[in-house]
Amino acid sequence: MEAAHLDLATQDGVDHLHGDQGPSDRRAHGQCRARTWARVSRSGP
Repeated sequence: MEAAHLDLATQDGVDHLHGDQGPSDRRAHGQCRARTWARVSRSGP
């Protein structure tokens, strides 16, 4: 599971690792993904 998560993070362009141990980590991960997708949609495909 961890390896798959790392692969996803790499594909999404996330340059740091996330924990999934609690609500605060999960919230931080969601915010990071939102920033990542905003950056991707700005730069185009």
